[in-house]
Amino acid sequence: MSNAFDFGSSRAHASAVFSILFVNDKESHLGVPLPGGSVRAYEKERDGQERYTGADTIADTATKEPVSLTIANVFDVYATYRVVDSKRIGKHVPRKTVETTIHNEKTVPVVVRVVQSYQSLWSQVSESSKSEKVDSSTVQWKIPLKSGDETTLRHVVDVRG
Repeated sequence: MSNAFDFGSSRAHASAVFSILFVNDKESHLGVPLPGGSVRAYEKERDGQERYTGADTIADTATKEPVSLTIANVFDVYATYRVVDSKRIGKHVPRKTVETTIHNEKTVPVVVRVVQSYQSLWSQVSESSKSEKVDSSTVQWKIPLKSGDETTLRHVVDVRG
């Protein structure tokens, strides 16, 4: 099971959502059919007290199926996004250099999942952190951040129009 703060990189300033992603299997301490319904999430504060974070609804879920819950919008994890360079390397192929600066103002460490979608064929040229391809039009990075920390993800991508 992984907790992540997700945001798409389509805006100049992006806020995050708190999400929980897992597969309904024994490794996630589940592995039985899950009935549809509400799921509530609580987060431990530094003093050990639990604080209600948010909720989402899941559909009936068979074993070994993925579950993605979007629990709440958060204000203390956010990012700024900018294209720092854009040039044509072919008649219909622009190359873009993108920087996403991620900020964690929470009192606990987090893992931020940066998701970038493309509308056409694309290929990653370089990146400052290892990404994983989600599907044919989506790539993601999982960036761990300590409390009060910030980091900049830089990647270069060719987009074929």
